[in-house]
Amino acid sequence: MSIPMQLSHLLILVLASGCSININITQQNAENVLMPGSTLELTQALKMPAYRASFIIQDGVIKSDFTNDQYYPYCRLEMKKPTTTKRVIVPGIFTVTKIYTHTEFALRNPVKLASMGIISSTPSDEIYSTIIYLSSDKNPGVELLACEHWEDPNGFAQHLSLKQIKDTLDGVFIINEK
Repeated sequence: MSIPMQLSHLLILVLASGCSININITQQNAENVLMPGSTLELTQALKMPAYRASFIIQDGVIKSDFTNDQYYPYCRLEMKKPTTTKRVIVPGIFTVTKIYTHTEFALRNPVKLASMGIISSTPSDEIYSTIIYLSSDKNPGVELLACEHWEDPNGFAQHLSLKQIKDTLDGVFIINEK
């Protein structure tokens, strides 16, 4: 029995992507969270190891990608690109230039395939992200702050509130609303 063409393309996509798949992204207006023109003040120097391009901040603490709890609010400070040398993000002011939210579907469990090529796994979580684009004269290599958390799609999930973002960044960044 042959697999229909569209299903075979989806099957190839799922197999190539591994255990996590981005099935859908919807953009929404996030102006009710933080307005462009607001500022974030970095209160401490952050040492970025070589070959890295991001930090995870959760509960005001810098964490590795393996120690944060994705179901609890966290923010990822991202550089424009990794470098082969260490660098320091110096304390200073970052201006919010653009902000938006999106939701991604993710598979927490490995993809399961039934016989006859039918995919039996469905998205098990949604990732609610607030993307805050930043600009800084002192730190031109910093691109954005992605504040997010994973939720069960069957619950009453929502994007992080400004208070949740402030609590997550407390001790690392101070947010000054416009």
